[in-house]
Amino acid sequence: MKFDCIEKIIISLFQLYGRFLARHPLPFLVLSVLVAAGLGAGSFFLDSETNIEDLYIPQNARAKTERAYVQEHFPTNDSTSFQATRLITLGRPTSVIVTSKLSDNNVLGSTALAAIVSLNKAIKGIQAEVSGRNYSYTDLCSMWNMQCQINGEDLLDF
Repeated sequence: MKFDCIEKIIISLFQLYGRFLARHPLPFLVLSVLVAAGLGAGSFFLDSETNIEDLYIPQNARAKTERAYVQEHFPTNDSTSFQATRLITLGRPTSVIVTSKLSDNNVLGSTALAAIVSLNKAIKGIQAEVSGRNYSYTDLCSMWNMQCQINGEDLLDF
């Protein structure tokens, strides 16, 4: 005994739908483009969260209230006496990763090191004007003993 009566109905419905779609393609194309554009435009209003504390710690967690208490009662001035061990939050550190385009892929070669030193000087030479005041790299870096604390800079002292 065959039970293909449902299958035959579905096949005939899809045949009708396919014929209709082949005879009237423009409304389906326009509708699909409009739906995609509408949904894509909605992504403009999405906000992304990158703060690790906001992502993984509950809103009223004890850790957040204690951190706020420490920040309020024990403020740190990292502009003159920076120590990484005293950080309450990670802040917004910046890293530069350098790769070699040379055939040997060696970033420790003399040509690549010269380019790295040049890049380091260019980064340190960056200046920005904010509210009519010029800021240089040394104005914004974390200082300890009157020197900017930069991870990995010892590698460039040659």
